[in-house]
Amino acid sequence: SMNPQLQPGIYDTLLDGSLQDLLEYTILAFARSRKTLNGSTAPFVYLGPAELVRYEREKPIRITWRLDHSMPVEMFEENRRGG
Repeated sequence: SMNPQLQPGIYDTLLDGSLQDLLEYTILAFARSRKTLNGSTAPFVYLGPAELVRYEREKPIRITWRLDHSMPVEMFEENRRGG
């Protein structure tokens, strides 16, 4: 997760530039439902390639991605309930 405050640097450069520049990259999405699992660091799950849908320049910044493949049902349900 990103810091709640925007940091100058790569995020500003990436988002201030044209979206066409961002489309030159292949974004690979990874996610996890929680930070820890059974007292250890929880693993990330590879969700596959993602396409930028939109972003909002707020604190924190919000980015909406479209996944090429559906999120695993178990992960979706857990996150829908709030983890």
